[in-house]
Amino acid sequence: MVSLPASPLVKTVLGPLGGDPPAPRIAMAFATWTLARDPDVAREAAEITDRCVRGLSLLDVLWLERHRREDLPFTPRGDAWRALQPADVTRFEAFGDAETALLCVLTAHPNGHVRQASIERLSLRRDGVEVPFLLARLNDWVRPVRAAAKLTVRAWIAEAQKGDLARGRALLGSLPLFDRLRELGRDDHAPICAAIEALLEHPAFALVLDEGLDAPRRDVRFRCFMKALERPEADARRLLTRALADRDASIRLWAARAAPKRLAGDELRAVAETMRRDVSAPVRNEATFVLATKIEPPDRDALEQALLDPSASVRWTARHYLAERWKFDARATYLRALDAIDPSILAAAIAGLAECSSHADDAAHALALLDHRSAAVRKAALVALDRWAGAAHVKELFAALGDERPSVAREATGCLKKHVHHVELTWIQELLRNAPRSHTRRMALRLAMYRDPRRHLDLLLEAMQDPDAAIVEEAKRSIQSWVGWARWTRPVFAPEEPERLEDAVERVRAALGDTLANTLVEILRSASR
Repeated sequence: MVSLPASPLVKTVLGPLGGDPPAPRIAMAFATWTLARDPDVAREAAEITDRCVRGLSLLDVLWLERHRREDLPFTPRGDAWRALQPADVTRFEAFGDAETALLCVLTAHPNGHVRQASIERLSLRRDGVEVPFLLARLNDWVRPVRAAAKLTVRAWIAEAQKGDLARGRALLGSLPLFDRLRELGRDDHAPICAAIEALLEHPAFALVLDEGLDAPRRDVRFRCFMKALERPEADARRLLTRALADRDASIRLWAARAAPKRLAGDELRAVAETMRRDVSAPVRNEATFVLATKIEPPDRDALEQALLDPSASVRWTARHYLAERWKFDARATYLRALDAIDPSILAAAIAGLAECSSHADDAAHALALLDHRSAAVRKAALVALDRWAGAAHVKELFAALGDERPSVAREATGCLKKHVHHVELTWIQELLRNAPRSHTRRMALRLAMYRDPRRHLDLLLEAMQDPDAAIVEEAKRSIQSWVGWARWTRPVFAPEEPERLEDAVERVRAALGDTLANTLVEILRSASR
């Protein structure tokens, strides 16, 4: 929300709006107060409206477009604002630079003639803030308003093609609104969309396009990279290297996939080295593919290093091409790496060993790492142990539910799902009652849900007594799911079970609520008949 001064006008306007109103609604509310008889109040309202409008994003402009018909909370100037006529638009000249912001708000006025008049005046402005508001009017439901907006936008595009960089920057910043036009249908927007595409490819727009590579919005930067790379004179290596340094992973992935299409030889090798160091696994995977198939000779050293990448997909790609070209046995590499001190290498080694080896004897390597100081290593060891001999080491997997790190306990729970029939009911009850860590009790509760539904109701009721409110809420949701299952399947219990479970329900009735508790009692009593 825009920072506003603590003046009487601000308190008067914001009061009816309630807490944290959307910025466009604030701008609309203050705009009405520019019609106040007191010139000081009107000028303050105009200044605040100007500040609000200049702080709006493209999403805010679209919000204004969708909600413009909604009535504002009570304001003594609301009726006068709605009663404005086209001739009244000129009165906002008195507010100087703030006139542009007020005209922007008027583009959402309920009167189509007022909207058209405001568009015609905005067409003479060069502030840049007006661009998204007029682009939104290209799909106005009133034909003359659409026509006025279309003429203005076409004139702007022509100015940009003639080298008007300021106009070009303003249009580029609103590029997502042009893309939105392709999905709208009140008019044929194809000519406007084609005109903006031609502008992006125009030689006079090259400098603006280069500046757009640093635009705040990801979608604008992406389009600029794509269009810049399509230019015949484009320096592909420079552009792709710059794209690989972008903060957005999807742009870096696009650059990684475009590199082998535009580069070759040493240039491609240099860019691939940059890709190998990326924090995004898909980008590193593309680098591994490039170094294995698009460069001669393939970079075997880089592929062997990729065997110890944190990502399973990168490791798989490296193993595949090493085996295909050199009949390389990755197992020996992973076994040697188990002596590493670096936890990231050790985690990748045990994970990679599990991925390429089916030797049951290798389970001993995973068992030795279950107590490692690194949570990443412990998680990888759990997955490896489950892959090799999970059914034979259920106790070790279950013990990991008590790990100090929630992520390790979650990994253990995922492994135990396949072997839950080997997990004793008493083990889960013990954790639910006595485990000191709340994430351990939560994982025990989730594991209980994979047991026979006739056997896990008592575990869910046990969890309803947990001191952690989040666990109680999760148990309650699970009981509601159990009720749906019971109504569908009509379970049959042992003779003594319904009475015992009914007693358990009564002990947690307050936490369950009478409605859910009574439903449970009804199901249990019907099952005992």
